[in-house]
Amino acid sequence: MLGDKNATIPRMLAGYRFVNQLISTGRFRPDQSQRKGRGSNPDYPFSWVYTALDNPPVKEFVGFKESGGVPSEKPIPEDKLDDAGWIMTFMFGDKNKGVAAIVDDSRELGDLAKAVRDPVMCSRLKEGKKLRFVIEESRPSAERLQEGLQKVADQLKDLSGLIVPGNLDPDAALSLIDPAKNVSNHAKKVLSDLRAIVAGNNDESED
Repeated sequence: MLGDKNATIPRMLAGYRFVNQLISTGRFRPDQSQRKGRGSNPDYPFSWVYTALDNPPVKEFVGFKESGGVPSEKPIPEDKLDDAGWIMTFMFGDKNKGVAAIVDDSRELGDLAKAVRDPVMCSRLKEGKKLRFVIEESRPSAERLQEGLQKVADQLKDLSGLIVPGNLDPDAALSLIDPAKNVSNHAKKVLSDLRAIVAGNNDESED
């Protein structure tokens, strides 16, 4: 009748029953949310709730129960209520407990689903580590190094353009030598460590 192609009503019903169960069991207090909503629901952004529940890892994390796409009256098993409470805390924080939200933007809800699937990452979130940092830590070292080294190279290229005779007096240049040496030493260590790993692999292949 409504012509809805996005299953908005079932999604909202899922979020509504999820939140109501957490409120009734004391796992969530809307007035303690650090992130405010808009319009008819000013205490917290309700759309975040059903958007998070769109992700299968989140539903699995909280044990969400439904039948034929319709959520149960009380969709969260008793032994999963604490986990469901954590989902709300991750998104909205808790002013009463002095706990900050670790999700900064609704676009991060997909990353939240990835994080709760991994016990180590989830543990880091419970410690109060921001989601974006936990996700960054989980990336492969080679990928992070490649990206980081490229950023450093680009920054040094920009900085080198500022070193122009006449635009920089000798005293200012002298004051910058020690910081430049420090950067150079770090770069040399990175290069040395990478070469040591390569050399070590070569030694093993020869054996």
